[in-house]
Amino acid sequence: MAFSDPFTEVRESPVTVANQEVSKTAIQVQDDDGEWKLAGIMSKDYHLIKNDVARDVGSDIMSRSDYQWQELPKRIWDGKRYVSYHVTNDPITTIDTRHPENPRRPIHLGMMMRNTYDGKGKFGLEIYAMDFICSNQFVSRNLFGYFAIYHGERQEFQIDDAIQQVTKGAGNVLAIAPRVQELSATPLTSDAIVKAAQETKMPISKWGEVITRLALEESSMFGLYSAMTYIASHKLVGFNAINIGNTITDHFLQGAPAAEVAE
Repeated sequence: MAFSDPFTEVRESPVTVANQEVSKTAIQVQDDDGEWKLAGIMSKDYHLIKNDVARDVGSDIMSRSDYQWQELPKRIWDGKRYVSYHVTNDPITTIDTRHPENPRRPIHLGMMMRNTYDGKGKFGLEIYAMDFICSNQFVSRNLFGYFAIYHGERQEFQIDDAIQQVTKGAGNVLAIAPRVQELSATPLTSDAIVKAAQETKMPISKWGEVITRLALEESSMFGLYSAMTYIASHKLVGFNAINIGNTITDHFLQGAPAAEVAE
């Protein structure tokens, strides 16, 4: 069972128990072999938002924002949950670091469009930051913000509010720039590496790759942060990569102002 097309067919079917229909709805999607697979069982009043609708609404939001966007060649789709990654064409700020080859790091505004068929999440947008030099994604819902685009009670897409959230997200990304530059000015110590291992969810099996990557980074706290976000962004996959990346950014950028999360 494999799922490669997030825009595959999806349908709602009644749920029966002992030959009697109950007040539930089954959400089914087709896998790569064309077989229908169960994504979730939801309440009767569940409003199914198909991934292609989520894509189109997201495109509308981006086209009406203050930025020009491109989609990254990276997406997550497991038959139940979908994430597409987008980033602004131009940086919103630049950070000065001590990297010997690329000291000036253009930071771009990123946005994940998220949708689910299993009810374990809402259709919404999540802001992140991206170091364009290495395409590392700095992920933290706490710092950058998340917004549920669909309002179930009013049964409408909150497009205008979502556009405002993108603007707020850009401000949240700008707010962490001084903290990142502070990391670049902070020497790296063995104690800092131990603490990062203890306070993030980076798998033990990936720490060899972190150290290997660290040899290509500057010798500072930002170098360690960059090495860890590189592994989370490029060597880990699926929702686990997002969750681990979130713990990394929260660990290194703690002290930066937290974002308002709109559910």
